[in-house]
Amino acid sequence: MADQDHDEQLERDLDQALAEARRLDLTLRNGVARAIAHRTEIQLLLERAVEDAARARADAVADLRREAAAADAQEAARWRRSAEAAALRLAPAESLVESLRTQYASAVDTVERARLQVDEHATRVRAVSARRTELLGQLAAARAQDALARTLEDVDAPLDTAGPSLEELDERIRERIALTAARAEVDAGGPDDVLRELEASSAAREAQSRLDALRRENGLGS
Repeated sequence: MADQDHDEQLERDLDQALAEARRLDLTLRNGVARAIAHRTEIQLLLERAVEDAARARADAVADLRREAAAADAQEAARWRRSAEAAALRLAPAESLVESLRTQYASAVDTVERARLQVDEHATRVRAVSARRTELLGQLAAARAQDALARTLEDVDAPLDTAGPSLEELDERIRERIALTAARAEVDAGGPDDVLRELEASSAAREAQSRLDALRRENGLGS
């Protein structure tokens, strides 16, 4: 009866080792899904930021051209103020684009690493499942050997003890179970993404610098 209880416990341990490996596999797959969702979100933000920066730059250039072609000083001043307003939008927009590009590259890398972890652990799950089948086979063989031993004892026949004892087989199986369970509990969590903060700067001075650069690029003078 004690041997039967021990065998049943051993089977439960094997089932638990496989269940734990499958649970970790599901956790890793959910992590991949979250990483992909984050990457998609960053991609959408980046596309929008690129459009905003391009629009602000085009508005600034257009207003500078209108300033250069103005008929009088009052009209030129009006277009200059409009160009400055566009430049005020351009500076933070371009900074945001650079920040989001860095975040997107990090998100892409996170997705690839998460997928690799899933692939590697899927291989471990298959190995655990195969080893469980093998260990259960060994356990069945041990039971058969034990039954044969009792039969031979009943007929008072000598028992061949050249092979490993039942206790040795039990010990080997327990060692393999412990090793399998330990390997299945590896946690492959990945680091959280940290969003880079945009550094504060003087908006007016940055805008004026941008306007000067745009004037030079478009041949509009100082």
